[in-house]
Amino acid sequence: GKAGLKRVFLGVGWAAKKGERVDVDCCCAPYSKTKRNNEDTVWFGNLTSRPANDGYVTIKHSGDILTGQAEGTGELEDLERIYVDVENLAEEYDCLAFEGNIFTPGLNFSSLESAYVRLVNADTNQELLRCALDKSSDEDYLSSRVLLLAKLIRGADRWILQTTVEARDQTLREL
Repeated sequence: GKAGLKRVFLGVGWAAKKGERVDVDCCCAPYSKTKRNNEDTVWFGNLTSRPANDGYVTIKHSGDILTGQAEGTGELEDLERIYVDVENLAEEYDCLAFEGNIFTPGLNFSSLESAYVRLVNADTNQELLRCALDKSSDEDYLSSRVLLLAKLIRGADRWILQTTVEARDQTLREL
């Protein structure tokens, strides 16, 4: 079998400021030669990628959660996850992009008390990357509504993690 990552998940956790209702979402988008495949892009409006002939799905969303944890209810936990079986991802895909975004209109990451987006090896539970946000975070991140967390690039015999946390104005689906 191939070395390296077999299964990963993208996790997001957040707590809104007192009295605020903020909906944070996550998205995983597969690309083939820089072109995004819309049908296999997974977000709350499309909870799974297209099933294989045997019904097996390689990208799966845990379900849409509309509000964050209540303030002061302890450590943040993943409220939404997207699981990806990278080992069995369709050969046509050479890149996967992972993002967290604020769905609530007019709000951005500064509307949150705290939040994080993370990528985890689903087999070992080892965190590969985490971007945590709070009041002291970079202004670029706080004033944006989209954070591109990372990309997985298909190498010759393994997936390569590209960790460029990027503040954006548009979601992967809007680009």
